[in-house]
Formats: sequence, C-alpha cells, structure tokens
Amino acid sequence: MVNLLEKFSVRAGDAPIKLLKVIKNPVTDYLPPGTKTTLFSFKADSVIRSSAIAKQADHGPYCVG
Repeated sequence: MVNLLEKFSVRAGDAPIKLLKVIKNPVTDYLPPGTKTTLFSFKADSVIRSSAIAKQADHGPYCVG
C-alpha cells in the first residue's frame, strides 16, 4: 500500500504489468456501463450481509467499494 501511495501504481515484481494503480475521480468513468454498485459506510442506517447482496445481484457487472 505504501508503494501504491508513493508511486501511484504497483507492478508485478520486475515485470511491466501493473497490478494496481491510482485513478482519478469519478470512479464510475472506469466501470462498464450498467454496473451496479454497493458502497460501505460507518454511518449507514442499516446493516446488510454480503451474502444477501450476492443473492440479489444478477450476473451483470457489479462493483463493491
């Protein structure tokens, strides 16, 4: 994580393949069209189990953040 924050990306060893990179907001610009999203918050009014979210999700693109 330190490497990601300092260099804005993490590479696979000495290979040129990027495993992680920092992106600019809005994040939705990088998601496929029609992607359903679920966000986490400490100030949420209710608690929903991840298994319930998985049961509700169809087989389309889904993002959890």
